[in-house]
Amino acid sequence: MTDIISHWLENCIYGSLQAYKALAQAGYQHDWIRHGDLGGIRARIDGRFFEPDRYGEFWVAQPIWVEQPTAFHYVENPILEDIIAWQPAQPDIWYFLRGETGLILGEENLVYAQLAGEKAVLHRTPLDWLKAGRKGAVLLDEHGLHRLLDVAEIVCADVKHGTEVKEKLNRHCLRQMPKFYVSSQQEVQP
Repeated sequence: MTDIISHWLENCIYGSLQAYKALAQAGYQHDWIRHGDLGGIRARIDGRFFEPDRYGEFWVAQPIWVEQPTAFHYVENPILEDIIAWQPAQPDIWYFLRGETGLILGEENLVYAQLAGEKAVLHRTPLDWLKAGRKGAVLLDEHGLHRLLDVAEIVCADVKHGTEVKEKLNRHCLRQMPKFYVSSQQEVQP
């Protein structure tokens, strides 16, 4: 898809009110003025992806911006990386429009934590992130794990989530490790 912003405007923005109602039923009141707009879309799911389908189920459509434009934060040339679709009843499962790899919702918050030497907050789901006022971040796919390596400390919602992220980071780092050899060409275990 060459112009994802056009897709957002044509297919998702008209479902905003319905998305806000679904989120309110899940206990979250979205403040689009402070936090930017959310949309809604009728779609069908195919693997990790969604496609617009006017006969499909209704999903909350959430844009993944490089820098989130809001009524209080003007962005001259907004870049929309992807759109995810999820349902408030199951916010821990989301689907991508394009499937850009390594996406992190709220990535600018990770960068700020890194630069300021502060702890980064990592949420489990997009709904948790919204409820936290868009503070912190959500790892949307494991290809973004490398972006967590530059942060000194990460705060997760609970022990289980922290353990899962740490195990994923360990596996990711081990996969990236080179093989080590000694002069006799014997493999050394890292």
